[in-house]
Amino acid sequence: LTHVFDVMLTTHSIMHDSAYVFLTPNERTSLIAAAFCHDVLHPGVNNGYFVNRQDALAVKYDNKSILELQSIDFALPLVKQYNIITTEVSEKIFVQSIEWTDMSKHGALMKDVEAFFPGFLLVLNAERKKLDLEEKETGLDQSDLDAGIDLSAVLSPEHKQMLAAFILHCADVSNPVKHWSYCERWAVLVMHEFFGQGDSEKRLNLPLSMNCDRDTVSTPTCQLGFGAFIIKPLFLLLAKLLPKIGAVYLKNFEENNKMWQKAKEEEESAKVPYKMVLQPPSEAGGWL
Repeated sequence: LTHVFDVMLTTHSIMHDSAYVFLTPNERTSLIAAAFCHDVLHPGVNNGYFVNRQDALAVKYDNKSILELQSIDFALPLVKQYNIITTEVSEKIFVQSIEWTDMSKHGALMKDVEAFFPGFLLVLNAERKKLDLEEKETGLDQSDLDAGIDLSAVLSPEHKQMLAAFILHCADVSNPVKHWSYCERWAVLVMHEFFGQGDSEKRLNLPLSMNCDRDTVSTPTCQLGFGAFIIKPLFLLLAKLLPKIGAVYLKNFEENNKMWQKAKEEEESAKVPYKMVLQPPSEAGGWL
């Protein structure tokens, strides 16, 4: 639940900063609802764990996006029952945004958004021209927002769904681009969860999932690798669309990367593993 609030508020922050121009008010509500519901019923292990166990849940969802589809099946009837979602586009935003939090879809989502960017600039510059603003080769800036640019009526439903999913994906993995105190705390919680899954896999004689073996995995090395291969490219792409908030996130990321590099060097020099200081949320916040 604590992660859910963190992701929901981060999604809201990205929207409030500038991404609100992509979506209508009802579509924005749908995205915030998706952020709140994206991990409902997740038990603290990943999809691969269920596949390797040949679990009934994996069979139900054909071994694909298992936990994400379970969340959608649980939450969609509720948000429709209470009229949180009232249009077909909003429903598709809700469903697709949750489904694409599946990390196995990261590469495809990055490829789609990158391919969309030139077309996004064409749409944005056409709207700039209508408002007598300078046409540029960069994403939304403050002058666009001050002039009242609204792209929600000119972007296709498919592109709005893709952008919404991209924003939620960024928010879902955003701890490396926040202030170091948050970054480190969340990293330790994530690694603790990974190692718990690895312990269970060892007990059940299942294949050990990546980064889940507490006996061999270095937390700083893991964080540096995740940052280099996932986080930096992801937020560089966000910064192309939304330069203002993207720059803030990238600055934080570089500062955090230096801290993880220092931790790695200290770990290697002392030949003592990085000490994970576990600071869990309260029981009310979802900690069991």
